[in-house]
Amino acid sequence: MGFRVECFSKKTRRLVDETYLRGVPLSKLQALFGEPAFHPMCDSYPIKDEEKAAFFNRFFGIEFNFSEFNYYLSNFADPE
Repeated sequence: MGFRVECFSKKTRRLVDETYLRGVPLSKLQALFGEPAFHPMCDSYPIKDEEKAAFFNRFFGIEFNFSEFNYYLSNFADPE
């Protein structure tokens, strides 16, 4: 299982970008989103605050524009 940040246009509600996250431990994401260690994080998690945005910007270079886009952390089946 892997994770990605999805970016959706607020105007069209369409997916306009996605960034696949490599090398981020599940425990870091669980802590960031307030999930317990046993939770597999199979849901989609909105990224709405500066703390979460700063984490993804710092480690993955993702620029956030909350006025035009909605962002979500989602999982996907990683074939590796």
